[in-house]
Amino acid sequence: MSPTALLLVLLAALCHSGWNLIVKTDPRRLEIQSGALWVGALICAPVLYFHSPWELPPQAWVAVVVSAALESAYVLALSSAYAAGDMSLVYPVARGSGSVLVPPLAVLLLGERLSWQGIVGIGLVVLGIFLSHGALTGWASARAHRPALGWALLTGVLIASYSLVNKVGVSLVPVPFYAFLVFLADAMIVRLVRWRLST
Repeated sequence: MSPTALLLVLLAALCHSGWNLIVKTDPRRLEIQSGALWVGALICAPVLYFHSPWELPPQAWVAVVVSAALESAYVLALSSAYAAGDMSLVYPVARGSGSVLVPPLAVLLLGERLSWQGIVGIGLVVLGIFLSHGALTGWASARAHRPALGWALLTGVLIASYSLVNKVGVSLVPVPFYAFLVFLADAMIVRLVRWRLST
């Protein structure tokens, strides 16, 4: 990996963890994530100048709808996880379990192949989760936070699920256009959920 690529990966990790810190520390978790989805849709909106929704095949719309449903569920699960437990538990379990599930599912469902480096990477992720909340901190502590752990694991499953759907989606739709459609659908679904919860 080139130094530039490594720097970009580290910057992305910093941004992602910072975003999760904001979601964890602010009680308006659902509102904040809803706002971020609207901002994402707005940033991607200029893509409509180059692409029309009418040009999409039916398979692409299926990918968009399924992805939006899964990502909206992810937003709700992540909000619930952070409401129930500490970031030090939720973040590594949610992100780690998602990363562990994606490769074998990609092999099974998409016909991809795992390199030995990928297998080693999966093993290291599993080891990291275990060390974070197993041998070093005690599983008794994790058992005491079962609701947070359950929501975190559900979040990981949803991450893996929408990642696989998005892999198919971006093969059918140009990436910026796909991002716009999914962000917009996510934002509308989460807004509807917020409205239902407030009534």
